[in-house]
Amino acid sequence: MNMERWYKKDVRLTWNARTTSYAVAQELFSSHEVDSGSKLLLRSLDVAALPERGHALDFGCGYGVLGLAVRDALPGWTVQLVDRDALAVAFSRWNTERLQFDDGSVTCAVGLGLDGAPDSGCDLILWNVPGKAGETVIQRLTLDVAAALADGGIAALVVVNPLADAIRAALADDAAITVTLDEEHADHTVIHVRREGAGTRPGDPLERGVFDREPGEFGVDDFDYDITPVMSIPEYDSYSFATQVVFDALRMVEGEVDSVLVMRPGQGHVPVVIANQFRPRRLTTVDRDQLALRASARALVDAGLRITSIEMVASPDLVDVPGDEPFSLAVLMLEDQVRNEIHVARLVDLASMIESGGNVIIGGTSSVVSRFLSFAAKRGNWKVRDRIKRSGTSAARLERLA
Repeated sequence: MNMERWYKKDVRLTWNARTTSYAVAQELFSSHEVDSGSKLLLRSLDVAALPERGHALDFGCGYGVLGLAVRDALPGWTVQLVDRDALAVAFSRWNTERLQFDDGSVTCAVGLGLDGAPDSGCDLILWNVPGKAGETVIQRLTLDVAAALADGGIAALVVVNPLADAIRAALADDAAITVTLDEEHADHTVIHVRREGAGTRPGDPLERGVFDREPGEFGVDDFDYDITPVMSIPEYDSYSFATQVVFDALRMVEGEVDSVLVMRPGQGHVPVVIANQFRPRRLTTVDRDQLALRASARALVDAGLRITSIEMVASPDLVDVPGDEPFSLAVLMLEDQVRNEIHVARLVDLASMIESGGNVIIGGTSSVVSRFLSFAAKRGNWKVRDRIKRSGTSAARLERLA
């Protein structure tokens, strides 16, 4: 991943008589400054009471501030940084290098849950609970946090006040858990718990249905399919207008489509419809969100579609897609929030990824599609063949010129 492409600035944290700096991306949570919840959680920790050696896991690590601050205070500890967002994990890894924790004591990984915790459990789990995950998912993951602790292990959580009762209710279901701190502040509640007796490492949360919604029925033209949507990703019960106009643009693609790239596949509707329409040999999905990647891969299975080669790339960058084989078709669901330089960089990447005469379909709000097309017009190797607009959204089909 090109870190300079995403870098916004450094933010500083002063804790435990030390000041550390962290690189952040504009697109990450708390990119202006270290958020108040993280600061509260760190202030609640009694570092002197922790042993000289142990294993900590920063769950939903963002750019790594909690886990790396603990590693800075406790040099004898090992620390895992885990997040479902590949951009966050990339910045965590970069911040690990910048802080010179290059002795192997810190590991960074994209993941949905705590199934990567050690078999022996964690001595400390840090979790800045994401309110947008929803109460049901938060309660299920709270039980996983409690289960992933070692005997005597501590979990330190911070959560916005309206969701604190959901955390308390989930913890009450585990008899091995004792609440040692429950402190409400103006906007956040900090909760510490201790485990008595070894826990059991949780399994893969997607396979256990932690994020699942009720199964849904969907259809395009004469093709009907069922999938199990997931929480916190749109289009769980209907298609957005942007997806609908992308479907319209796909109908204009002619000829054989052997290999397809889909950026930001969401619940999997676009990959499913493409797989049904073109029956490609190869399908690659790219997204910074691991949940979207895995949900869309599962959707293909649920819809009964078989593809010889399915590849998931956890990244916000097309440059991270491996291989030298060009794609016949790429579909990019554009986000509004990224800077113009990101769109330009994606066009540069696409120029080397799409075969001559191949198609790129972009979809999103009309404003972001117009911006992307203006950048494409300046590069000279793209020809706009079709554009469709509907209810403030738009899709366009571009052909890769020789």
